[in-house]
Amino acid sequence: MLNNASPAAVAGLTVLLLALVIVSLPRFNRQDWLIGAWTAGGRDAAVHLADAQAYTATVRWIRVGAPPDAGRGELRAPFSWRLLAPLLAAGLPFDAMTALNVVNLLLLAGTMLLLYRLQRQLAIGERGALCGCACFTVSFPTFYYTTIGNVDPALLFAIAACLV
Repeated sequence: MLNNASPAAVAGLTVLLLALVIVSLPRFNRQDWLIGAWTAGGRDAAVHLADAQAYTATVRWIRVGAPPDAGRGELRAPFSWRLLAPLLAAGLPFDAMTALNVVNLLLLAGTMLLLYRLQRQLAIGERGALCGCACFTVSFPTFYYTTIGNVDPALLFAIAACLV
């Protein structure tokens, strides 16, 4: 994927991968470190938490093969139909939410690398491709949705993989 990239581009991508982790950390597992006043208190927080609970219930179901407890989230459609991220998360030795968010972070890192390759295939120079990846890394969706227990990064990865 990066076999034609210069050492400077590889270094730039490494820095951007680190930046991706840093941008995603404040919302990891919905802890909302330092930003809770702007995120957790919203009126729709309970709705979005219900989505994450449904995805983590799918992870738990894949792990043990039995329906989850009613109090920890139900296995229900359409959440149980989106299996890529929960399936990958089920094999990790973390609780369901953490495992799903680790997978999401890895999928988004893969998306960024695929985005770099796509830009290079479109004859965008290394510098321009790195700028495009930087915009992706510091975007609002990366910050707000990557590590909150949803499966949006799996979709982004699938789209990027289809485009490359």
